[in-house]
Amino acid sequence: MTRAGRRRWFGYGALLAAVYLVSLLALFPARTAWPWIEPRLDLPVTLEVEGISGTLWSGRADDVRVNGRRLGALEWRWRPSALLGARLGFQLAWSEGPEWLNLALGLRRGSLRARDVRGQFEADRLQRLFDLPLLLDGTVELDVAELGYAGNAGFRDLRGSLAWRDAAGGLPRPMPLGQYRVELEDDDGRLLARVASAPGSPLEAAGFADWHPASGYRVELNLRAGADAAPALVSALDALGPPQPDGQYRLRRAGTP
Repeated sequence: MTRAGRRRWFGYGALLAAVYLVSLLALFPARTAWPWIEPRLDLPVTLEVEGISGTLWSGRADDVRVNGRRLGALEWRWRPSALLGARLGFQLAWSEGPEWLNLALGLRRGSLRARDVRGQFEADRLQRLFDLPLLLDGTVELDVAELGYAGNAGFRDLRGSLAWRDAAGGLPRPMPLGQYRVELEDDDGRLLARVASAPGSPLEAAGFADWHPASGYRVELNLRAGADAAPALVSALDALGPPQPDGQYRLRRAGTP
């Protein structure tokens, strides 16, 4: 066989080997890949995924849990365009009943980036997820254009907002609080949430809360009972301490992770 013939057959063999490897990757079971992927995400929460079906590139998990709390089902589809940014990218769709969330996710070792994060869920899901010491009600709508996260370095390139519609909270039953909007951004690695209530809300609120996975959280809010505030809500505000001369109550809290 001539040298040109050997090169041609070598090229055919390399092409077949490449096709074989691509086929193996395309059909690689997601159930097998997940135990290798999860430890490398460096997430600030414990993520458990069960009931996995499909492949690494397109599949579904019927039971996703964060810190032991059930979230629901998750579907994913590979986004080849994310490779242009040296990331492994997926389009994700989460749902449980009427609650849903869609986003484009890019993964790199030790960091992630999400775009076009949109969805809605019931506020009591936050109470169950974070073990908050009060009952919540209402609907949370999320609209985040971009969010970057890099482990202990915290958050970056965060732009978005959320709205809490028909908000209610309290014990032993939720009290009407009003309508709220929260603007989200990053501040030196911290997730910064600027809070404002709509006019006429039973609980008027303005201020911010922030959180960093390494250093903890801060809450600084100015609160005031609106004209339609329930007596129990006024009593709850009195428990924070005496009001300021302008009639507002100041809520200041801080803690470590």
